[in-house]
Amino acid sequence: MCVKLEKAIRTRRTHKAYGPDAVAPAVLDELFELARWAPNHHVTNPWRFRVLGERTREQLMELAEDEQPGSAVKLRRAPTLVAATSGGDSFSPGDHNVFYVKNGSGASINVTIDVTATVYGLAAPDITVAIPAGDEAFLGPYPAGEVAQGSTGLCDVTYSAVTTVTVAVLTF
Repeated sequence: MCVKLEKAIRTRRTHKAYGPDAVAPAVLDELFELARWAPNHHVTNPWRFRVLGERTREQLMELAEDEQPGSAVKLRRAPTLVAATSGGDSFSPGDHNVFYVKNGSGASINVTIDVTATVYGLAAPDITVAIPAGDEAFLGPYPAGEVAQGSTGLCDVTYSAVTTVTVAVLTF
């Protein structure tokens, strides 16, 4: 199916009413693969897509309510929440390393730490922490076997915004 660019732009709409069923994982994977091909700065592919779980939804609803009472209900509209994050950092996981994040922006951000641990043979969810505007958080420590490590041995961290985020790894 080929759609002319002009028609696609002129007929685009934002939908705020969703069906009650969650999006199937296979469909999400296909959509993420398509999104990966979107144009980007210097072909860096800076984004990551995360399907948010119920615990993260509750944390986001709490933050939304604190910032603007009555706004948290918006997060209940869709049965599946996906966060597109950009940028990121890496740090050396360990029993004595803590990841510090200072959110200097004017809006809340989510910080996501990749997790490799399994629980009863099932993959554990990534760790996602919501940090309000102007706030800071100490995350960890995370033992080396519980957070994702690539060939470098470093743990990957991504942010929902990268405008004014200060990070550091503290060793105690």
